[in-house]
Amino acid sequence: MYPTLNTMAETIERLSTPPDTGPTSDSAPASAAPPSLDTTQRGRVDIASSPPPRAASPIVTIASLAQRFQNETQLNHYLLSLSKAELAAIIVSEAGKSPTTIPPAHESNKYAHCVYCHEIFDKEYNVGCQVKHYGHLEHIDYDTNEFTCCGLSLDYTDYDSQCHAAPEDEEPYCYEGGHWDRLINQDDHQEGTWWQGWEGSRRTCGDMGCRGMVNPKKRRHY
Repeated sequence: MYPTLNTMAETIERLSTPPDTGPTSDSAPASAAPPSLDTTQRGRVDIASSPPPRAASPIVTIASLAQRFQNETQLNHYLLSLSKAELAAIIVSEAGKSPTTIPPAHESNKYAHCVYCHEIFDKEYNVGCQVKHYGHLEHIDYDTNEFTCCGLSLDYTDYDSQCHAAPEDEEPYCYEGGHWDRLINQDDHQEGTWWQGWEGSRRTCGDMGCRGMVNPKKRRHY
């Protein structure tokens, strides 16, 4: 079982409250003070007589503890044997390995330029593309006209210019739906045929002079 940071923190808390072993009024008098270190001059320690410094122990990892101890009792006994500084070092080391919050998506990854309506759109909320007819109306028969760009047929049987808007004004778009950051190809056959003559529409990004991404707050209208 892997030790958790909470387990180590509880162990530190237990170590921070030592048992009450202090002297009382009835206890024996304090022992004599330890002898002072040998000095060559007043206030200076004799370095030759001082013990050599002890090398710092390597910080134990949780992965190594999981391999070393087979049950929680053994692990708890080992943690209690460590000093507060050693436990704190383990916690700090493991906390540094924890993942931080995911940074927000870069602005250039969140927005894109639509190659058909030339608006900047949010990829997460991709709606609102409207492509106006770029072809012309072709007369089919007495009361029917058809757009050459998308093949939309308009019926003029009951049309009265004094009472109704023209059919082409009521159906002004070849396409309405999600935006596109690339040109549609044959694999997107479910999108109809309106896009097949786009290269000659005189509304391509090359025709409009589009130069990559622009500020999404400054929407462009054509």
